[in-house]
Amino acid sequence: MKNMKSTSILIIAIIFILVFVGCGSDPMEATVNITNKIYSNTLKELVTSKTITQSQSDKVIVEVLRNTVEARGNTYVLGYLVECGTITKLQADIIDRNIQITMKKM
Repeated sequence: MKNMKSTSILIIAIIFILVFVGCGSDPMEATVNITNKIYSNTLKELVTSKTITQSQSDKVIVEVLRNTVEARGNTYVLGYLVECGTITKLQADIIDRNIQITMKKM
């Protein structure tokens, strides 16, 4: 009887987890969505304050999401954009700092 009770509790817990977490959810898709939201909101503020242009913001989003999807693990995601002259090192540092501030608020 005790074994039956433990099994029932385990089955209920598994059902609960599957219902609320989702058995078909893709962790990469969730990561991309969260990353996109964080960067979009932060970059929008930087465009509004004229720290970067909308064009630069769009290119940053593309590069960040490409890095996330390809799981390159690049610790300095914006380095490529600095190297090719899309954004300056100062702009990259400001973006990074603002992203870190946003993430700490979460």
